[in-house]
Amino acid sequence: MNLDAKAHHPPDSFFRSLDSSVKKNSVFVKKLSSLTEQNRDKLVGDLNSLNLTKYIEEVVNAICSAKLKMQDMNCAIHLCSLLHRRYSDFSQLLLKTLQHALNNLHKDDKVSRVRIELRLLGQMLVLGIITDQKEGFTLLHNTLCKIVENDKDKLDFFTSDGVFRQTLRRRHPWSAIYQKQAVDRAAQHHSPCHEDTIKR
Repeated sequence: MNLDAKAHHPPDSFFRSLDSSVKKNSVFVKKLSSLTEQNRDKLVGDLNSLNLTKYIEEVVNAICSAKLKMQDMNCAIHLCSLLHRRYSDFSQLLLKTLQHALNNLHKDDKVSRVRIELRLLGQMLVLGIITDQKEGFTLLHNTLCKIVENDKDKLDFFTSDGVFRQTLRRRHPWSAIYQKQAVDRAAQHHSPCHEDTIKR
């Protein structure tokens, strides 16, 4: 459903029946900044009733800047899926925001600082919510290479994580190349990242 969302985005007439009030949309964006699994149903209900066309950039920024815990990730993914299916510019804005967050890693940054962003990126790629897969995999590859260099002792974070194993074995020409490069880079740093582990 996410993969063919572009062909099924609702027409402009659909949004005219939804609530476009600045107050309600602003309140919703604020709620996204502190989203949790516990308030998923309320957030989904609000999303379905609001016309967020003019607020998608704010929505994306709120989700990406939320202090998410791992137990809240499914809620964030569900909301991203709904937004992607309804708003044509959501996917590109999400990728752009994640690029800004992950491309600004410093040489002393550790994997823990970007753990949530990495998992979100991996899920968005696996589920087809990020439609520019080449740019998405490039971002994932570059970020993982930085982690190998900066925090090699914790590299097993992504090799043991089901999301990253699934992402890395996606059948895209560039993902195979990036997988090999990640393995080679890990070997140079004597990390536990082996090719058979990634393919597992």
